Parts: sequence; C-alpha cells; structure tokens
Amino acid sequence: MTEQIDLESLERDSYRTTWSDGLLDLCAGVGLAGMGALWLTEHAGLGGVVPALAIPLWMAARKSISEPRSGYFRPNEERRRKIRFGLAGVLVLGVVMLGLGLTLYVARTGDAGGGIAAARIVRGLPAILLALLAGLSGAVFGIPRMPAYAVVLLVSGGVCVWQELHPGWPMLMSGLVVTATGVVLVWRFLRRYPLPREAS
Repeated sequence: MTEQIDLESLERDSYRTTWSDGLLDLCAGVGLAGMGALWLTEHAGLGGVVPALAIPLWMAARKSISEPRSGYFRPNEERRRKIRFGLAGVLVLGVVMLGLGLTLYVARTGDAGGGIAAARIVRGLPAILLALLAGLSGAVFGIPRMPAYAVVLLVSGGVCVWQELHPGWPMLMSGLVVTATGVVLVWRFLRRYPLPREAS
C-alpha cells in the first residue's frame, strides 16, 4: 500500500515537472503575441495557424531541452488519454474561439446600427474568450499559472473595451507577459537542471 502511494506521489511530481520548465509558457506567449501582431497588421486570418504550430514546437523543445536534463516522463495510460484529449480539445477550442471573436468583431464593427456599447464590448471579446481558454487549460492540465494568465487577458481585454483599442493589442501585450514569464522559468529550469556531463 505504501509503495503504491509512493509511486502515485512520484508520478504526480513528475507530471508537475512537465509544466515547470517554462517552455509551454514561452511557446504560448510567443504564439499569443504573434496572433496579436498578425491582427494588428490586418493578417488576422493567419492567426489560426499559430496554435497548430505552437504545440509541435513545444513538444520538440521539450524533447531537445527538458528531457536531456530532467528525464522523460511517461504518464500512465489514464493520464495519457487525458493529455491527448486535453491537447486536442484546447487546440480546437482555441481556434474556434479565435475565429468566433474575429467574426463577431468584424460583423459588429461593420454594423453601424449595432450600437456603440456593443461595438466596444466586442473589441475585448477575443481576449475574454482566450482568458476562458487559459482558465480551462489550467483546470485540465493542472497548471497553476494559467489562471494568472487568464486574469492578465481579462484585464487587458477590459482596458481594450475602456480605451476602444484594437482587439489585437490585448493579445500582443498579454503574449509578451506570458513570454517574459516563460523566459524566466526556462532560465530557472536550466540552472536547476544542468545538462549531464556525459550529454554535454
């Protein structure tokens, strides 16, 4: 019984390490900032490609940077199913939310009779939807930083509504915050887990 509890505890600790290297934050932050920049430069249609590139990039970075230092974590079958389902769901939901926000923004801003208040609220809608996605990701994968990122997105979305800014700005600024956090976490991870001598 004690051995089973120890193995479960070890599995949970190893799983947490998967998200502690900062690479996910770095890839997500660059992707979010990239989507904001694309929208600001009138290339929002390309934003849906970013999530499809970010996940493979993160997986490749983990394989080349994290695993040689902290080892390879192989979750049990139940957790693997949850991870696969969660990754697919978050990816699809992210693209759908981005598309929905973009569609509503274009439709509302192009409708002069839609009302000034409604048009202002729609400006912050993409950031609000992404905040919901960040909160969902935190709940699905157990990443404690995600609710904080959700708050950043909500605040930036609120500022966007208040100041009547382009909806790409909250994504760009929030993405820079997440990217900066990822850089700090990666730096700490590399210091804590130096590359083994035989692998250097």
